[in-house]
Amino acid sequence: MSKPFLAFLLGAGASRGAGHVGPEDPPLMNELYDRLAKQFPQDWGSGSPLHAHSAQFRQNFEETYFKEVIKEAPFTQDTLTLLEHLRPLALYFSQFIIDSTGLDLYSKPLSSLASTGIQLAPARAGNGEVRALSSFHEHSL
Repeated sequence: MSKPFLAFLLGAGASRGAGHVGPEDPPLMNELYDRLAKQFPQDWGSGSPLHAHSAQFRQNFEETYFKEVIKEAPFTQDTLTLLEHLRPLALYFSQFIIDSTGLDLYSKPLSSLASTGIQLAPARAGNGEVRALSSFHEHSL
């Protein structure tokens, strides 16, 4: 008999209210443009080509990103250019970490499950590195 599999699916914005995430609360999509413009002014700021679309980014970041950056949603034929455009996003989001207190809303449900005797096995990447959490966007389902 196979063991039951349990998965937590967290959509975009789940980190916002999780608590114990630093260095600050992650932005919601309507706040993302301004944070990117501040951190990456040459790519997203007032002197960049994307600044002309700043109001649209603030209103609907994802739609504007597909329209103005990817241009061939949902995928572009020019993958190297796509990776270049994704680099600032990856760098920006990589700064967010969950502290080690276990008091965040990601850790609490896992701790509750573990206290019931359910064995939790972390997911592992191909290189053996533990990948405890992952996120996705609901449009990828």
